[in-house]
Amino acid sequence: MKKILFITLIAGVSGMGCYAQGYVDFTGFLGNAKNNYTTPGTAVNQAGLYIELFAATGTPTAKVATQTGINGAPTASSSYTVSTAWSAITSDANFFALNPLQVAVSTGNGGFAGAITQISNLPVGTYTMYEVAWYAGAGGTDNTIALASAAGDYVGWSKTFSYTTTAGTVPPPAALSSAIVGNIFVGGTTVPEPGSMALAALGGASLLLFRRKK
Repeated sequence: MKKILFITLIAGVSGMGCYAQGYVDFTGFLGNAKNNYTTPGTAVNQAGLYIELFAATGTPTAKVATQTGINGAPTASSSYTVSTAWSAITSDANFFALNPLQVAVSTGNGGFAGAITQISNLPVGTYTMYEVAWYAGAGGTDNTIALASAAGDYVGWSKTFSYTTTAGTVPPPAALSSAIVGNIFVGGTTVPEPGSMALAALGGASLLLFRRKK
C-alpha cells in the first residue's frame, strides 16, 4: 500500500513539472529591432520601440507572413500595409501573445532592457515562436499589442524560431539574441481611412464646382 502511495506521489510531482509555467530570458536581449519607416530601405536604431513574443499552438506558420506577402522578417521592404499586418497578427489562431511580455528599447541601440521572465500562459516546453515589434510613439504610450494595433502603429516581425522555456532560473533558459530571433525592421505603409478618403473626394469636388461657378 505504501509503495503504491509513493509511486502515485512521484507521478503527481512529475505531472506538476510538465504543467509548470515557463521562463524566457530577456537579459541583455539584442533583437535588432530598427526603424525602417522614416526612410524605407534604410533601417536605423530607434528608441520607443516595443516588442511582444508570440508562441505557436498549431501549425507553426505565421499568418502575418502570408497575408502581407512578406516571407520571414520584413527586412528592406515596407511595401506591406500596417492595417493588414496588424489584422494578420491579431487574428492568427495558431499563435498567441505571451503574458506578460512587452519590453521597451531603452537606449535606441537595438537593445531591450529585460530580465529572466516567467510566462503566465505558457507551460514548460519547446515552441515555435516569433516576435512582433512596433513604434510606440515619442511618449511610449502604446505599450501593448491591443493599443498598438488599434492605433495603427508602424510594425515589424521576426522570422519564426524554436525556443525552449525552463521551469525556473536554475538552469536558466537560453538568452534570446539576434542570432536566435533575427532582425525585426519596423515599417509598413498607412492607408487613409474610408471616411478620410470620402472627405478628400468631397473637398475636391467642391473645389471644382467653385471654380466652374467663377
